[in-house]
Amino acid sequence: MYDTYLKELKFKDFTPIQKASFSAYQKKSNIVGIAPTGTGKTLAYGIPVIDQIKSNLLDIQAIILLPTQELIHQVYEMLTPIRSSLKIKKVIGQDYEQTLLKVVSHPPHVLITTPHKLLSLITSYQLSTKFVKDIIFDEADMFFETDFLKDIESVLRQTNYDRVHLFSASLSNTMKPLINRYFGKYTLVSETKALKPNITYYAIEAAIDQKVAQLKHIVSEIKPYLGLIFVSKKEDIDLLEKALSTVTKVVSISSKDTSKIRLQKMKRIQALDYEWVITSDVMARGIDLTVSHVISYDIPKPLSFWMHRVGRTGRMGQSGIAITLYYHKEREGILKLINQGYPLKKATVKDGTIVLRRVKKQAEPVVYTHKKPKRIKPNYKKKMRENRGRKV
Repeated sequence: MYDTYLKELKFKDFTPIQKASFSAYQKKSNIVGIAPTGTGKTLAYGIPVIDQIKSNLLDIQAIILLPTQELIHQVYEMLTPIRSSLKIKKVIGQDYEQTLLKVVSHPPHVLITTPHKLLSLITSYQLSTKFVKDIIFDEADMFFETDFLKDIESVLRQTNYDRVHLFSASLSNTMKPLINRYFGKYTLVSETKALKPNITYYAIEAAIDQKVAQLKHIVSEIKPYLGLIFVSKKEDIDLLEKALSTVTKVVSISSKDTSKIRLQKMKRIQALDYEWVITSDVMARGIDLTVSHVISYDIPKPLSFWMHRVGRTGRMGQSGIAITLYYHKEREGILKLINQGYPLKKATVKDGTIVLRRVKKQAEPVVYTHKKPKRIKPNYKKKMRENRGRKV
């Protein structure tokens, strides 16, 4: 039914998650879509939602909610070409009041924003949601791992809508109560094949006080097409950028960057002026780059963030390398990933090459046991004879 969009988007075919979502949408079902990064989740909901919008109805008919302004920009750029006749508007935290008033007085067909900004438009500016058919929560795992939960519930209580959809890389236990409460009957569509055979996974152990030095050694030895370095803590971004700048061309993307600075950095990154980009899990969701190497400086919580990280490489059939640095307290996370099917190999880096570590088999120690002879008590035989002679 949506094959006409293949030519416009220059696709050969739709992905499995897209096909499954299209089918569920045609059945007028609420959708919970679970699939790893790079499988086409945005178009899985974007194409059917935009296709059904009435262009002559000048009011908001679909609301797409995302956790960061980088993702808002990215989804806007992806969906706008689908139907150029529609008015699609993005609203971010930095927009002036005049922009917000215009959204209310001249509403778009599709509104892309954050839950908090949507609530502000509804409560402070009396934005109407009377004609909304679909609300979509995209990159939902980030909503549930941050402080968005209250905003999400408020949105679902205060907004008029016919259907609600959720798309995420994983379905965590924190999502299920809200889904059960607000989604009613829904269709679960998933693409569970998260493991890409064209990615090689390595795990490199380092003492906690040696991780910076180990990372410095790795990036000085490896020359990527472009590499991403992920950290869980914001404060590690500046620390690592300073440390690595002495051995390689490196830049950071962080929340402290203004939109103008971030745009300037992205242009230079896309021009391959840098070899490595340091960023956080949240900031990386808005970055769309061709990457040959991914390094996880730590094991993130939840582990679904790690899956997002490694999903950044090995796209479009290209080979990729995913390296995870860990220290002894993070071994449990490594074991969990291995148990989930990720073949992480213990390795080290030497002379520009990733070398597998040989695990030496230790010879089992030979244990000699020496039984101590029983000690014979004095008068033992005499007492035995006496006991035999007693009558029971």
